[in-house]
Amino acid sequence: MRKRIDLLLEQISQIKKMERGKICAMSCKKYFNHQTWLAGKNVVKYVPASRVAELQEAIDGYNLCQKLIEQYIDKVVQRTREQMERKNETRQRRK
Repeated sequence: MRKRIDLLLEQISQIKKMERGKICAMSCKKYFNHQTWLAGKNVVKYVPASRVAELQEAIDGYNLCQKLIEQYIDKVVQRTREQMERKNETRQRRK
């Protein structure tokens, strides 16, 4: 399990660009909406079409990071539970 945790951390560290939100097309093809939530409010920025690919790459990086972090949490929780269970079994044998 330790190798899997290390691999997840390595994958997370390789993500170089991140941005929250999503991109929505506008009726005029020159600009797109970049929508994010900030302090409980929807924030919209206009992004020129020439920058959409770079922004989408950063959004994909953020989403991948979220997914990998969730997997990391699951593995650490699983390891913690296994350690606690082993300690419990050891204590019961000693009684």
